[in-house]
Amino acid sequence: MTYLDLFAKDATGPLDLSSAPSDQQTSNLRRRCQELVDAEARLARAETLVEAIKARRTLLATRLLPEMMDAAQTDTIGLPEAGVDVVVQPFVAASIPKDWDDARREQAFQVLENLGGGSLVKAALAVDFPKEDLATAQELRSAVALFLKQKYGNRPPPPVVLDMSVHHGTLTSWLRGELEARAERAADGLNVPAVDFSEIGATIGRICKVKKRREKSSSRKKR
Repeated sequence: MTYLDLFAKDATGPLDLSSAPSDQQTSNLRRRCQELVDAEARLARAETLVEAIKARRTLLATRLLPEMMDAAQTDTIGLPEAGVDVVVQPFVAASIPKDWDDARREQAFQVLENLGGGSLVKAALAVDFPKEDLATAQELRSAVALFLKQKYGNRPPPPVVLDMSVHHGTLTSWLRGELEARAERAADGLNVPAVDFSEIGATIGRICKVKKRREKSSSRKKR
C-alpha cells in the first residue's frame, strides 16, 4: 500500500476519534513545535551576529590595526593581561571566483598566462546532453567536436563548455613566490613593471593575528 492509498483511505473512511491525540499529547506537541520555531529564530539571529562579528574582525585585522600600527611605527602590541601579542605581518591571498562573469574570468586567466602562471590553470571540458541523449553521451570518448557534428547532423549539437579554474591555495602560493621574485629584482635595481594583481583576484596587504604567549615554566626541570 502506498502513501497515496493511505491518504485516500483516511479521506473516505469513517472518522475515528479514538486515534486522535489527547489534550496532553497535543499540549506537548505544541510546546515542542514552539521550541523548534524558537530555536530556528535564535539560530537565524546567531548567524546574523556571527557574520557581523566576522566582518568587524576582518576590518580590525586587515585595515584599522595595520594603519594604526603604521602610525605608531610598530609591528607588535602586547596584551599581557590576555597573554597574547598582536602582530602585523604580510598577507597574500588570490582566487578567481566561479561567480565572476565570463569576460572577467577570461581576462583573469589571460593575465595569469601573461605573468607566467598559465601552468596553474586546470581545464575541464564538459558537454551538456539532454536526458534522451544519454546513450550518445556514453559513446563519447574522443574527437568531441567531430563526433558531435557527425551525430547531430543538421541539428545544433549540445553546448561544449571549457571550464577553467585555479585552486585558490595553488594560486596564492604562486603569487607569494611571484611577489618575492619581483621584490628581489627591484632590490637588484632591475625594472619591474607594475601589475594590477586584482585582475587575478589577489588581495595583498597585511593582517593582524592574535598569538598566544608561551607560559613561563614555574620551575626548572630536574635533570
